[in-house]
Amino acid sequence: MQNVSSTYERVQASTDKWYESRLKIANRTYLESHPIFSIETNIEMFRGTPTVGNAVAGEVDIEMAQPTTTIPRMAKIEPQVRACGSAAVSSECLDVGNNGLRLTNATYANENITINSPVTVNGENIIFKADSEEYLESEWIPQGVYFVDTREVTANQNNLDVLTLQGYDAMLKAEQDYSGTVAGDNYDTAYVSAIAAAIGVSVDDRTWEIMGTGYVIPFPIGYSMRQILGYIAASYAGCFIITDEGKLRLVAINELPAETNLLIDEYGDTIIFGDDAILV
Repeated sequence: MQNVSSTYERVQASTDKWYESRLKIANRTYLESHPIFSIETNIEMFRGTPTVGNAVAGEVDIEMAQPTTTIPRMAKIEPQVRACGSAAVSSECLDVGNNGLRLTNATYANENITINSPVTVNGENIIFKADSEEYLESEWIPQGVYFVDTREVTANQNNLDVLTLQGYDAMLKAEQDYSGTVAGDNYDTAYVSAIAAAIGVSVDDRTWEIMGTGYVIPFPIGYSMRQILGYIAASYAGCFIITDEGKLRLVAINELPAETNLLIDEYGDTIIFGDDAILV
């Protein structure tokens, strides 16, 4: 699970919320519907029956209006999402200082807010009405780091040029034969670090929590980096993935949360039918 701000958590708890998307391609930002038509990300850790010993590549598919600038080969693709909505606030004070208005309550400190109801001025404090609401926007949350693999331009029914991009995350870079700096029989943790460096990512700290001190494995001559990761993952009954933050992570099958078995929507919210969540 990603670390998110208190703003995101407050919006998630609200019934009046929605989500906005944006896309960064080669450090250039494209906003939802201007000119993005669709963004789909997918990572299949298991296909049918749960398995271990895989190094799974994530995939992104994008349709957007053909941009005026050229998108480079293997350009980095970074989809992001944020939560927006209105949330009720209690009678908290705002500090009126040189830096503008700031909620003094530590839970809400440093949030950017817009007040949608009248307030009362008391000296240098501004007091919310008890039933006030505020409009909140969370931080932009990464939804993966990918690289352009294929592209195609077609014309839609309005004769608008539509660019279709397909990309994969850094796991595909691990298809190369291993030629790292670690040689001979060595700890698997050393090989994971070397492979992460070779494909240009860092290692998620949760990987080390699972691997502990690690196992000594034979020098993997003639194997691809992805095969080596799969071999190591099998030792821990898990799979390697690239996280939404673009880090290499080992996920053990026994650490998957119970929520994994619930039917959820594209934003990760549990889908409710009547009063019941649906198990899958």
